Amino acid sequence: MTTVDDQLYAIFFLPRRQKWWIEDIEKHPSDTFGFKNAKVTFLENVYYPKKLKLRIPEKLTNISPCGANCKECPYMTKCSCCPATIFYKNPN
Repeated sequence: MTTVDDQLYAIFFLPRRQKWWIEDIEKHPSDTFGFKNAKVTFLENVYYPKKLKLRIPEKLTNISPCGANCKECPYMTKCSCCPATIFYKNPN
């Protein structure tokens, strides 16, 4: 994530089954991040290292590192939740 002037740029690596989540941010930006508007761009080809190191805290908590509370999220039933929280449901 980075900011430029009054804009926030973020890159999310999500499984295709979670595409609905990022699409919903564009439709309802104030519900998710408190923004007035949002523009989402999907990339088909992203080049990244073969092995990514996830930065998961040693102790899982109710609140995700971004400040979201998965338990209070209206989409919790169709989401895997954040892997840094106690609510994470590993889909594998």
